Amino acid sequence: MYQWRVNQIKLSLMERVLNHMERQGFEVQSIIPLYGAEREVVLAGKKLVKDGALPARSGIPAVTDRDIETIYRK
Repeated sequence: MYQWRVNQIKLSLMERVLNHMERQGFEVQSIIPLYGAEREVVLAGKKLVKDGALPARSGIPAVTDRDIETIYRK
């Protein structure tokens, strides 16, 4: 079973978000540009969950600009 995460981010934060997702064990599957939005994309990533059970939710449910600033003390 896979756990999926989808984030809408600004291009300027892409490297940080990709690194953050990688540390959490996610593998980015798609990067989709948002037309009409100013330099934003959607990242979709997945990670394999053992035993078919989803882990308890903890931490940040989705990464936003505000969350990135909190994590990296920008």
